[in-house]
Amino acid sequence: MLYMCYTKEGENDIMKHFTWKILFVLTVAFVLFGCQKMNQFTPQEVIKNVLVSEDDISYYGEVEYIITEKGEEQLNMFIKEWRHNEKQRLEIDNEGENIVTIKDGIDMIIYDENEQSAYTMDHLEMEQLYINPREELDMLLDMIKDTHDIEIVGDTQLLGRKAFHLVANPKEGSNSLFGEQELWIDKEYWMVLKMKSMSGDNASHLTYKDIQFHPKMEDAIFQLDLPEGITIENLDDQASQEEITLKELPSKMGLDILYIPNEKEHEIGTITYTEATDEPFGYKEITIDYKQQGLPLMTLTIFNLADEEILDEGMNDNKDALDELDDYAENVQKETIRRKKGYYFELDSLRSISWDEDDFSYSIDIIDPNVTIDEVLEWTEKMEHP
Repeated sequence: MLYMCYTKEGENDIMKHFTWKILFVLTVAFVLFGCQKMNQFTPQEVIKNVLVSEDDISYYGEVEYIITEKGEEQLNMFIKEWRHNEKQRLEIDNEGENIVTIKDGIDMIIYDENEQSAYTMDHLEMEQLYINPREELDMLLDMIKDTHDIEIVGDTQLLGRKAFHLVANPKEGSNSLFGEQELWIDKEYWMVLKMKSMSGDNASHLTYKDIQFHPKMEDAIFQLDLPEGITIENLDDQASQEEITLKELPSKMGLDILYIPNEKEHEIGTITYTEATDEPFGYKEITIDYKQQGLPLMTLTIFNLADEEILDEGMNDNKDALDELDDYAENVQKETIRRKKGYYFELDSLRSISWDEDDFSYSIDIIDPNVTIDEVLEWTEKMEHP
């Protein structure tokens, strides 16, 4: 998103620096599947068993996670993972940047060794802010079971364990965000040991290099000993968040707020309201998720500061920052959006537009690669007050 958040001092840097890390932690930690024995299964039964399997499992694993675009590597991470039921420890190495995450079933602590800083947050609230890893995998499998032809191409051995090898290809005429998918699923624990996922020009590869089920784990593994002098900052204290209805928009943000109304081409899904009240940089934010035929389409984010003087100052700073983006002409271009000065940003698979109107800053992140910028601009012309 191309707008700037003005919260209490330091909060913007914290969230900007840690958003991708938190999201990644929640994404790669999805392998939580329960234990059953099996003989012969259809592809649909395998997918169903993964979706309904239990979360309680203990293991130690080492994972390589790679993202490529048009064949070029964009991200390469190596993760060590300890899990015992609801407890989890992740050690992430991203090209020399080291992150340690501890989840004890209630709270989550994130420690950045390079920055020498630590943060905590109720992991239940974090799952409301971001897609729960299990829900993310479930959502993917639930989507492809209807839009893809799925087949078991054979039994195989991974890390000395028996596994199913599944391939899912989009059905002819299906309108799916996802291309070919490959999954290698452990026959005993219904755990994904390897996955390749295609979406447009992007490919993600997740591969377990080592896996040990039910190893002996000391309690100390799920405790974090921080160096002296490091204070854990609680992100829960910085903002509150709740899911609201369309009717509540005016009471939360005021009558002047605009949104893209619900239509067949862009159906409203979840509406999330976030508020930070800490002086002097309080803010309010609305996020509306849109879907098309049940698939993620785009996200509209509406941002407003609680204090009008700070709002004016923040908007001016925001415009200055956006003007500086002219140096990146290949990624950013000026756009007229609703007869306002705005920007279109495109970098790799990220596409978004942003503009300021009245007391609000609007940003639309386009998720569906099949949607054009012209379509989105046309939808913005139909924006209305709730």
